[in-house]
Amino acid sequence: MKVETSLKSSVEKLLKIEVEPAKYEPILKKIINDVSREIQVPGFRRGKAPSAVVLRKVGEDTIKNDLLEKLIPKAASEALEMEKIIPLAVPAVSNYMEIEFNRGEPIKFEITVEVKPEFELTDYKGLELTKKPSKVDAEEIVDKKIEALRQQAGEMIPVEEDRPLKKGDVAVVDFESFQDGEPVENGGAQNYYMTVSDDSFIPGFIEHLIGHKPGDEWEADITFPDDYANPALAGKETHFKFKLHDIMKKKLPDYNDDFAQSIGDFQTFDEMKEDMRKNIADGIEQQEKQQLQDQVINKLIEKMEGVLVPPSLVEHNLQIFMNNLEYNLKMMKTNLKDYFEGQGTTEKEVKRQFYPKGVEMAKAELILDKVAMLEDIKATDEEIDKEIEEMAKRLNQDVQVIRKALEKENQISGFEYSIRNRKVYDFLLEHANITEETIELVNEEEPGKEIETGETEVTGEKAVEDKPETE
Repeated sequence: MKVETSLKSSVEKLLKIEVEPAKYEPILKKIINDVSREIQVPGFRRGKAPSAVVLRKVGEDTIKNDLLEKLIPKAASEALEMEKIIPLAVPAVSNYMEIEFNRGEPIKFEITVEVKPEFELTDYKGLELTKKPSKVDAEEIVDKKIEALRQQAGEMIPVEEDRPLKKGDVAVVDFESFQDGEPVENGGAQNYYMTVSDDSFIPGFIEHLIGHKPGDEWEADITFPDDYANPALAGKETHFKFKLHDIMKKKLPDYNDDFAQSIGDFQTFDEMKEDMRKNIADGIEQQEKQQLQDQVINKLIEKMEGVLVPPSLVEHNLQIFMNNLEYNLKMMKTNLKDYFEGQGTTEKEVKRQFYPKGVEMAKAELILDKVAMLEDIKATDEEIDKEIEEMAKRLNQDVQVIRKALEKENQISGFEYSIRNRKVYDFLLEHANITEETIELVNEEEPGKEIETGETEVTGEKAVEDKPETE
């Protein structure tokens, strides 16, 4: 097989492929034999007619199409391997209708294949970055998380006194909703436990509950907010029917060791709180690192001006965006069709709006690949094994079961790619010049007046603070 390769553009290569008869003849004979067993040729037993007779009977065009259908993918794959070309998308045959077939002569065809562009990437070491420490109050987050867990662990008990529903209660209620006299899909529930608080549903909803007693049945018209997540309901007046069964309240556990032990593998309340502090600190650290990674990639993207981005990479990112959008809408009990109608848009328009981000993501991928190649950064077998082991641990599954499932779905390469990218980012941050902003402090001598902030030089994410000169 002969292959001649040339560039159509910085992201496309043209391969002229010539397949000699000796290579395609076995495929052709099998096609003819299969056809001869399916048709009846006068004067011959089924499957025994000469190939030339079979060709005349079914027509050379039919045989040619069957041959090319089987030959081209195999020959194209071998040609790409010969030329050491990694395609980004399925190769397209450039001249299918012009391909000639004369038995005994070479078959010639052309394919166009999309590839990653070759480009120079310089000065990716020593990038000037600014680290902005988080101003999140970790202790406040811990307290809120503990209170949320306490609320979840609360025991529901009936309110014994004879009184109407009020804020802070839990209503056991039936409700239905209607628009234009028709029931709203998924717009009702029975024996639903609803905490009577301002954030329990849409604004104004609980006002129609407060003051009622068990056994009451009533109706109300409530308008959904214009920005409500489900566009089918947003801004529309909806008729509700209610029935209150019971009024409950939560009996909350005390802040003690028993509560901690009921939450997880903790012996004491202080141990649980410390574990939460660590998790939140790890999360804050990861956010700060992500912020630096975003700066790195944005600065390197600026260096890619004029580099053509492969359309298939952009389209892949657009499809990921649409898949995520569809998933999120499904979680909100709606779908893409209703979303497009509610927003007065189309899938094409949504993709167009997201296109610049898709290009940016494609450039980021090209940059990570380039740095990985220049610095010979790869994921090791040990790192991949560790990642799979951690996944198996999270899922409480046997490691080999997880590995076989990943291999079956061809997902091991995804682990390899993810690990490699993390190592590339770590390399770039390690070789960056990072300046850390100081957090604004309150001047204790003059309450309300902030101390002037400065900056701290960081090298490889380790701060070296400038000390003031002595007078």
